[in-house]
Amino acid sequence: MVAQISAPRLTGVRLSVANLERSLDFYTDLLGFEHLVDTHDEIELRLGEMTLALRQAAPKTLRGMPADSRANDAGSATSRSWCAT
Repeated sequence: MVAQISAPRLTGVRLSVANLERSLDFYTDLLGFEHLVDTHDEIELRLGEMTLALRQAAPKTLRGMPADSRANDAGSATSRSWCAT
């Protein structure tokens, strides 16, 4: 008899990004996320059941990063994910 393993379902991720406006454009225009809400330092997006929170990275996490870097996730210092309960 084979035992079944139950894994939690990933429902959200929070990312720190170097450029909040450019990241918002990337996730909404190119990937099709719906823009839900803005707070003073975070933007919430949704695609299906997945929620994505984008947060402006603190300047200290961007040291050594070229000023003209075009990578969408440049300076990403932290990320956090959460699962449905």
